Amino acid sequence: MGMPAFDKKLEKDLEDGRVILGGCLVDDGEPDYSCNDCRHQWRRDGKKVLYPIEDEGDWLKEAMKD
Repeated sequence: MGMPAFDKKLEKDLEDGRVILGGCLVDDGEPDYSCNDCRHQWRRDGKKVLYPIEDEGDWLKEAMKD
């Protein structure tokens, strides 16, 4: 898997909050969905999200500098 292929559309969608990237590891405790308005995250099976995806911070901008 790894980092996605970045293009201008993906970059804009990330900046506008329309897309949230997950991590490089997939686990049963991670969310399947996230609300773009309130950032609530949930799983397809209805169980509690154990490892929410954090979308705050500038980690993406730091990673794209290279």
